[in-house]
Amino acid sequence: MATDDTFNFVFDCALDGIKGSLGNKSPGIKLSDALLKHKTELCKYYNNIKMSIKNTYMYNSTRPLDRHKCASVFMVAFLEKFDIKENRLNKECLAIVIGLFILKIFIFKECKDNRDLSFITFINKHNGFVFPRCDCDIEPYEYNWALGIHYDRASEQGKDVRILSPLALSNVLFLIEKHNRNLAGLKD
Repeated sequence: MATDDTFNFVFDCALDGIKGSLGNKSPGIKLSDALLKHKTELCKYYNNIKMSIKNTYMYNSTRPLDRHKCASVFMVAFLEKFDIKENRLNKECLAIVIGLFILKIFIFKECKDNRDLSFITFINKHNGFVFPRCDCDIEPYEYNWALGIHYDRASEQGKDVRILSPLALSNVLFLIEKHNRNLAGLKD
């Protein structure tokens, strides 16, 4: 099934990215092992959220999710099903890292397929995505985003209504990509 192939491809790339950035250090090994342990549960939850979005919000539910929605669904699945001790927004920050990494995987694949490496060059030059500067807050953008995710997650505890929206996270990922494309001087 293409769904499982996509999930496995992205999951394996994420594992490789974690191992590549953290190497054989203890946090990298622990995180990689924990992700592998939860892979089946993450995949099931990912597929449930994905199908819900497709059936509820998409005109054609047979089409694949775009890269922003795919990354946001991974983020929500991670936040809901990955069991780690939470401290100082660590889970939210890790979900953001995973979401941005997945977005980067899709962007790199598309840029390579189109033989247009300028955006890849920009992202690599900046060691990832550049976040907008916060004008009215001393905290950086990514901290405020993690804090917002934390409050959305805290608000949903004990309620049947899901406040943490994959579509809202998808929109933030879209805007971050758009911001970086503008900084790189690239047109859509």
